[in-house]
Order: sequence, then C-alpha cells, then structure tokens
Amino acid sequence: MIVLKGFGDLPGAGATGELSMHMEPVSVAALRDSMPKGMMPWLDGATMSGKVGFEALVRLDAASPGLAASQFELLEENLRLANLAGISLPVFEEGQIVSLPRPQGSRFPALREGSWASLRRLPRHVARTVLAAEDDGFFTHRGFDWRGIQRAMAKDYAAGAFVAGGSTITQQVAKNLFLSSERSLSRKLQETLLTYLLEKELTKEQVLEVYLNTARFGREIVGIEAAARHYFAKPAGALTQAEALALAVVLPSPVRFGEQLERHRFDASRLEKLEHIVANLER
Repeated sequence: MIVLKGFGDLPGAGATGELSMHMEPVSVAALRDSMPKGMMPWLDGATMSGKVGFEALVRLDAASPGLAASQFELLEENLRLANLAGISLPVFEEGQIVSLPRPQGSRFPALREGSWASLRRLPRHVARTVLAAEDDGFFTHRGFDWRGIQRAMAKDYAAGAFVAGGSTITQQVAKNLFLSSERSLSRKLQETLLTYLLEKELTKEQVLEVYLNTARFGREIVGIEAAARHYFAKPAGALTQAEALALAVVLPSPVRFGEQLERHRFDASRLEKLEHIVANLER
C-alpha cells in the first residue's frame, strides 16, 4: 500500500505545499505479479526475492526559485534479481572487459585495444572532467543522485518546461545498454531496476569505463576513443585537459553540440557549461 500525505495552498503569488509518499517494503515477486501483463516482459520468468519499497518527499515554496526540497529513498531488504529475459550485464575479468551487451543498431566499439578505451589507460583528467560535467557525485551515490534530480526539477519548475536532466552515469549506462528512447512508466521502472543491478554487480570504475565507451559524442561517434580520433586525430590516452573539456560539453546533446565542436565554436550555453565543469573540477 502506498500512503500519500500532504497539504497545499494556491495564493496569488504562487503555490506552496508538501507531498510525502511512503510504501512499506513488499515482496518484489508479488509486486511484479501485480503489474499489468506485458508491462515489463523482461521480468517474466525472472528469479526474484527480497522486498522493495520507497519514501519520497516533494516540497514547493513560492518564495524559492523552484522546488524547495525533494527527497527519495529506495527501501530494499535482501533484494535479488536473476535470469532476466534478454538482460546480460557487462562482464569484466581481471580488470578487463570481456563481454558487453550490444542492442540492435548499436555502434559500440570492439572490445580490443585501439577501439575500447580502458579506464586505467586513460589520463586521470579525462574521467574527472566527464564526471564533473555529467555526475559529480558519482562515487558517493548508489546510482541515483537525488540532489541532482532536485536541481533538475527546480530548473524545470522555474522554466515551466523540461529543460534539465537528472540522470546519473549509471542510469545513462542502463539506457545505453538496454533501453529504447520511449518515455513511459514501464521504461522508468526498468531503468530503476537496471541501475540498481549495475551498481550491485559492477564496481564504480567498471560502470564509468562502460559509460565512456558507450556514450555518444556526435551523430555517429560512439565512445571516447572514437571521439578523440575523430575530433583531435589522437588516441583517447593522449587527450589533454582542454580536449577533455571540449568533449565533455557535447555529451548532453551530442549531435547538436558535436557539430559546434566540429566548427570550433560553442554557443553561450556550452560556454556556461564549461564554466560549470571547471568550477566542479576546482572544488
């Protein structure tokens, strides 16, 4: 059972209010069985045990520029998922990737030196710069950055439109490897479970390596090795700090901003993003 509690007011100056949601941990198998048939077909036949629930809070304040606060906590008790239909996670052996899921139509690089950029062979500033751009709390969260989501929701609320994203590196890996671009409740539930699985089964360094090699940096440019060779005619292991910054700012919209990098001219939004990345790096 999900319990909702809250209050609200709609004065002339704006809305204020608070909504809290709580679901006590319930059997994850029972939760799956309660879903409409076909909603999450890859869970059919899966081996599932343990319990899952959540607590969430959203607070609105007309005096603030957006959401005053938002919090979410996943409540899990001995959660185990296995034998997911069509789902195979990346496999590493002795620190080297040996298996990677390849969705139909993907352009992921081959798992060999010269195509795949091993994290341990990259300059430290390359990974640091990408994290500063995309997920500066990567090594401290468990796959979901609720502060980042709150900031994104605040920007969306203030703008009256969806203008910011709050996905972590791990969530983006889940999307890159397993999910379509469809926007639906089913897809979001799948993303949540896959993010949990990735965080549980892989190390942070392994998740980051997969991200760097499956992220798009241009219309048909997948992976940081291909990006380094395309834009700078060098291997990813030779990227300078400035070149890493240039690649990091194209990530939110690789086709559009990749074209700007091709022309060596970023628009005002990318220059602002550069300042944000540098500020994160200097913290």
